[in-house]
Amino acid sequence: MEHVNVSLDAPTEIQHKASQMNGCREEIEDLLIRLKAAESRWNSLRDDVAPYIQKADQKAAVATRSVKVSLNRLPDELLYDIFRRLRFHWNSNLGPLLLVNKRIHHFVMKTPSLWTRIGFHADFDLLYTRFPKQSYIEACIERSHGVGLDIEINVEVGTKEDFLKQAAVGAVLSLVDEPHNADIFSIFDNVDMDLNCSKYEEKCKELVQVIDMIIGINGCNMPLWRSLHLVLPYDYILHISVLERFIGYTPNLRELHLENTWLLDDDDDSQYIWEQVLPELSDLRSFGSDHCLPWAFSTLNPAMLKELNFSPKIPSNFDKLSLYQALQHLVIAWGGIDVPNDSTIFLPNLCTLSITGGFEYVIARLRLPTLNKFSVRSFKTCLSRSLPIAMAVEWYFTGNSDEADIEGGALQLLQGILSGLRGTKTVFLSGFTKEVLLNAIRPFKQSSSFSEELQMIELRQHPNAHGPPLLELGRSDLAD
Repeated sequence: MEHVNVSLDAPTEIQHKASQMNGCREEIEDLLIRLKAAESRWNSLRDDVAPYIQKADQKAAVATRSVKVSLNRLPDELLYDIFRRLRFHWNSNLGPLLLVNKRIHHFVMKTPSLWTRIGFHADFDLLYTRFPKQSYIEACIERSHGVGLDIEINVEVGTKEDFLKQAAVGAVLSLVDEPHNADIFSIFDNVDMDLNCSKYEEKCKELVQVIDMIIGINGCNMPLWRSLHLVLPYDYILHISVLERFIGYTPNLRELHLENTWLLDDDDDSQYIWEQVLPELSDLRSFGSDHCLPWAFSTLNPAMLKELNFSPKIPSNFDKLSLYQALQHLVIAWGGIDVPNDSTIFLPNLCTLSITGGFEYVIARLRLPTLNKFSVRSFKTCLSRSLPIAMAVEWYFTGNSDEADIEGGALQLLQGILSGLRGTKTVFLSGFTKEVLLNAIRPFKQSSSFSEELQMIELRQHPNAHGPPLLELGRSDLAD
């Protein structure tokens, strides 16, 4: 699954949809990491259990005996770990667990932290969205017994035109042969879908009702929130309708992540709307947004914020970083114009820095004395300066392999990365070919110019690819 790049002249909505696709890919890659970790753990456990695993003849001897593994035999600590993973990693409803047996029912009911997550995910076309019942939301609030709630509301639904187009395409595709599918999609791309649709309006009404249930009357549930991850819809009217519901105080909110906030421009009307939403953010530890929101930065407390994920767009927004001296983790997407001679920003506590897009401007402006991990995800091939001092460097090159002289550009970039390392022990690369990496390290090996700190270079096709790396070079491989 490759990084999606669209042309600079593509409509803003298309650019952001491409960005969301890349976000989905990152989520998939994160899942693959967890799967790999689980496989590694399984292999480790199997080594311990191996002496006790029955051989084929032993299995045959007991094949006629039925073996039952009962949940009742598991200790509470293990049950909690299993159910919490089920709840938080797989977005599963707790209802079926209550029906297993009396012991499981009692355990789930008496464990408030299993009830702290309230999630609602709407499908893009809304047609097949399953809306949670009010009784379930109320049960989560009641049974969490005041433990902070983690709220996840993903209503990244399309516009009414998208809804109609999807329904029309689905109806027509059922009547034609598969080879004509692409033609059907292209035909409907040019059809004006600005029509009334009662079904869409009905679904939007149900969606808003669910959000109202999560928020509570006059925002009565919001003081219980510990974290909020909100993905807003593409439809402008629905976007405003959803956003205006989050007017209430959240004194216990520690994490806030917003997506699709770009739909509202930074005009006076939009600023007014944002100023009414979540007016108290001074105790946030983590904040993220795909758009730089003046409203948010006017309410955040620089002394409290530890994690920040944002897209500054312009240098004046980038300058806001100078206030956040307590930051430990920074994720920044820079797509703005590089302005020379801008002042440097000192972040004395930053441990990890992740950059998407233009990296030269970010590197040039930040001074990071305590950085441990530095990562970049970008298609750009020009690197003319040294990297920040960091023990680990990750670089994911997302350039299009169809571009002219891509091999030369990738080689130039790799040599720039290797020559720019400072205090780095490990380098993790992806998106490059094995041949390009070997060509890139050759002059460094011949001149013995690799730093003594560098111990390993690992190359993978993708950052979270399964299996062994494409190439792994140890210290002995870096000397001629």
